[in-house]
Amino acid sequence: MDFQSEWRNFLSVLSDAGHKKISVGIGVFDGVHRGHQMLLEQLTAHAVKNNSCSVALTFSPHPRTLVAPHNPPKLLMSAERRQELLKSYGVNEVFVIRFDEKFSRLQAEEFLHILCENNPLEIDCITVGKNWRFGNGGSGNTELLARYCQTHNITFLPIEELKINGEKISSANIRQAVANGFIEQANAMLGRDFELVGKVVKGFSFAGSKLEHPTANLIPDSEIMPPDGVYGAEVILNDVKYRAAVNIGVAPSFDFNRKQHRIEVHLLDFEGNLYGCDLRVKPVKYLRNERFFESADALKAQIIKDIQQIKSLIK
Repeated sequence: MDFQSEWRNFLSVLSDAGHKKISVGIGVFDGVHRGHQMLLEQLTAHAVKNNSCSVALTFSPHPRTLVAPHNPPKLLMSAERRQELLKSYGVNEVFVIRFDEKFSRLQAEEFLHILCENNPLEIDCITVGKNWRFGNGGSGNTELLARYCQTHNITFLPIEELKINGEKISSANIRQAVANGFIEQANAMLGRDFELVGKVVKGFSFAGSKLEHPTANLIPDSEIMPPDGVYGAEVILNDVKYRAAVNIGVAPSFDFNRKQHRIEVHLLDFEGNLYGCDLRVKPVKYLRNERFFESADALKAQIIKDIQQIKSLIK
């Protein structure tokens, strides 16, 4: 099913539920950062004032995976987590546009025609970032969108860029901050703590059997990762917060697959089986490089020191 069919079906469902019109915010929204949050705030405020259903339109996969496959972005979160966060910031509905080859060929005017015309519901408002571009080859911009909205009696709300200390808040800048280990900088742009969210899978059981500090092996749903090393972290498990030691890297002291990056999480003051559990890991403090240890005893001694440091850093 193509974009037009999926969009009309989506609007038909909203119409059947009693909605008369919708207000639409459009963007990739990777990270749902402070700039996105400002857009969502404007969108939902307009929708409430005008008795409209607020809808966030996002894209999956990220458009650059198709238009620039040689350099796709490493995303801050999964599409599912992005949808959860968009809802948490107040929008009534989220519509995910499948960014495939056919959709990428749509001209800007074609996209707007499908979005706004001959549909079961009236489009009351469109809000986007002021520098947003759309349509084949990025041919559409906010000037074109403003003219279209004026012609079709649609409220247009372009959102200015936010900056911190002169630096633009953007998903790309947050990815770079995380990759460089500047977690506090990333947090400031996100407006909340950066998280590695994922499910615990079975590992090699060395940490529990040889090091007496069992770890949960996490498969994160984000693609961007902080630098390799050992971190003090806060971990959320079933809405309970734990302090944790987190190792990101290839576990060089053991004969594992050195090409496979791993996230190993040791929860302090916790006993139990974590297999299959969902964890939210918030790196708080970088402690040290990941390095090779000659023996399990040497590594175990260092882990004890790491844990003592974490206890003093994270109360």
